[in-house]
Amino acid sequence: DQTIRVAASPGPYTDLFRDGVAPILEDEGYTVEFKDYTELQQANIALQEGSADLNVDQHTAYMKNFNKETGADLASLTQIPTVPSGLYSSKHKDLKEIADGQSVSVPEDASNTSRALRLLKQAGWITVKPGTDETSIRMQDIADNPHKLDIRTMDSAFIPRGLDDVDWAVIPGSMAYASGVDQKLQLLQEELLPDLILVAVTQQDQVDSDWAKA
Repeated sequence: DQTIRVAASPGPYTDLFRDGVAPILEDEGYTVEFKDYTELQQANIALQEGSADLNVDQHTAYMKNFNKETGADLASLTQIPTVPSGLYSSKHKDLKEIADGQSVSVPEDASNTSRALRLLKQAGWITVKPGTDETSIRMQDIADNPHKLDIRTMDSAFIPRGLDDVDWAVIPGSMAYASGVDQKLQLLQEELLPDLILVAVTQQDQVDSDWAKA
């Protein structure tokens, strides 16, 4: 079968794949079909069930977490150039303006919550308990929150549009790109861990297939 079914989920990477990679595959004789999903988890379920072949909107940590929680066996094909998450504010112009009781929006899905908390740790605003896995920091892993920050979790897609409603917000790079957030509002960018670099994902048994190699 020369058809590659792409499970598209929110973010710019599917669009970049559509514009930059799909034409090359089509020149090589493949048909590339896109099916849209409103959530990344739905796209991964489609991969696992075999109704889709490829997703390009997640990092390794998300894939591993999905495999762990669902018993799936998804695997990565190759890394994808990745836009780091950033700490944004439309109310403050410097990280030194942090103050007690301020609000911070962070993504609600486990892998990106961890990513956001790591960025707050990088900013020096929180500490985490000794021995915490840097790729899976959870709310309960926070050891010290000296400014008593009000850390609010929400869907990543809603964080950019609610930027004016909070003091600070951690926005994944893909969402910042897709929503057109003014990059001048970014005050700190994450230091990417290897597990946070995006990857092209498929089923384990498809990794060595001809289309995957293509």
